[in-house]
Amino acid sequence: MATLALLLVTAVPAKAAGFNLAIDHASQPPDPPATLTGTMKNGQVKVPRANFVFPTKTTEVTNGLEATVDLSANKDITGRFNEATGELTLGFDLKATVQALDQTCVIDPIRASLSTRYGKPYLGVPFSDGTGGQGALSGHWEDLPAPTGGMVCQIVGQLTTGPGGIWMAHGLSEPRKCEDDPTHPGCDESNPCANSPCDPKLSISVSPKSKAVKAGKSAVLKVMVKNSGDGAASGARICAKVPRKKAQTPKCFKVSVPAHKSLTRKFRIKVKKKASGSFKATFKVTTPGFPPKAAKATIKVLRKKT
Repeated sequence: MATLALLLVTAVPAKAAGFNLAIDHASQPPDPPATLTGTMKNGQVKVPRANFVFPTKTTEVTNGLEATVDLSANKDITGRFNEATGELTLGFDLKATVQALDQTCVIDPIRASLSTRYGKPYLGVPFSDGTGGQGALSGHWEDLPAPTGGMVCQIVGQLTTGPGGIWMAHGLSEPRKCEDDPTHPGCDESNPCANSPCDPKLSISVSPKSKAVKAGKSAVLKVMVKNSGDGAASGARICAKVPRKKAQTPKCFKVSVPAHKSLTRKFRIKVKKKASGSFKATFKVTTPGFPPKAAKATIKVLRKKT
């Protein structure tokens, strides 16, 4: 397996709505770092293509033949970061410009999903202490497009034939492989999501849709979350929102919903004694990096006749 580059990632703790990664090549400073600067909202990461800056790197193609490599992004880099679990996934669509012997070779596109949960070519490692702590992204491909350009590109093409990949890490000096830890989720060959994007797909429903309850009493509603996607929804939260003047807001549930499974949680909504009329209770499930889903129920308040 050919590895395009061994990269050490220095992750800068993100400010509010900010996302920053500074990537160092395997060589030591003063080799300038590559940088990804973007935004993060509700776990969803977006790095504009212009904000992927990859300074020119020098590498050895074959014995005695050195080349310079420049990478640029064809599209915005998107992904997700789950702060609860440390899982980070980024999707790349890149173009590599390789210059050797005064000839220019272009490899385009280089498409790869990099994740802390993948195991090829090396093991990904969750950023359990946040993006400023230790962690690693791994990604692979079965093949890359042949380089276009002059005669020397046939030699450069030896790097693009067959399976290959990228490993990016912060705080880790040496990558590990599946033989070092066969229990790593990225080493499960029977799991179709082990080394390729498999996302959860959540839906939420509530029953009953309408509930009558006496003032000062509680209404019990069942909320079901279904995951019809191929990936587990880890670090999810189910919360209820009600008017504060009419009811007490119940506590949220932290859940993990496996792929193609569903779960149910009961919400007990205490109606205040002075409440009257009716109101909406909104139930929402959120998973870091994915759009929230919501469902609503109507609660009608019954009062004693005077």
